[in-house]
Amino acid sequence: MSGGVLDADESSTVSGALSHTADITIDVADTKTLTYSGAAISLGANTSL
Repeated sequence: MSGGVLDADESSTVSGALSHTADITIDVADTKTLTYSGAAISLGANTSL
């Protein structure tokens, strides 16, 4: 991803490598689950739950 928002309104699965070249937001709806099965990614200090 090169910026923008990954918006998951339903439970979803992402497989394969996820990489970013700019700031991104991952927004998962309340009571839904986003499952990621790719290589480890660093979320850094900018994580909110």
